Amino acid sequence: MTVSVCAQVLTNGDIKALPYEPLDNCSFLILSSDEVNRMSLSKDLNFDIDAAFFTEITGHLLLSFVSGHVLGRILKGLGRA
Repeated sequence: MTVSVCAQVLTNGDIKALPYEPLDNCSFLILSSDEVNRMSLSKDLNFDIDAAFFTEITGHLLLSFVSGHVLGRILKGLGRA
């Protein structure tokens, strides 16, 4: 039984169901327990990670770590002088 409906989070934190909104336009969904169980038991869930995006993010993180480490060493050296 499928009873998925769109949901909207209001500014006060409440959740409002939008049963007549098409599911294509939803940011959030309210799922039935049957749907959640079916999804959790399904072995064919595929999460595709874009290799170029992953490489770019990893490169930026590595550059940030190394430059922060070098800057910290420079500031530590200047503090001793």
